[in-house]
Amino acid sequence: MTRVFADSIILNQRIDELDQLIKNQSKARDSYIEERIFLMKKRRDTFEDINTYMQKYKEISSIREMQIEYMISMGKVEQAIFLLKESKKIARNAQLLKKWSDF
Repeated sequence: MTRVFADSIILNQRIDELDQLIKNQSKARDSYIEERIFLMKKRRDTFEDINTYMQKYKEISSIREMQIEYMISMGKVEQAIFLLKESKKIARNAQLLKKWSDF
């Protein structure tokens, strides 16, 4: 078994574990979601797959920030600007509004 294949199996197993932890509403859910996104990138999932997954959890400000940064890094600047404007509109408090305004 090649190293790349073994790494792929381990990545997939960890993603499955994270999915269960996220599904069970673990206390550390947000960090598990962030880790899953990191592993999706490491596994080289498509932009569409990663973005769709992030969209599912966009109510979490750290995920929304990751999504904006990811869009910019992938050259999807118009989409990032749209999401940033949307973020400003739905900011739940002054601190989040400032964060999105300073972005």
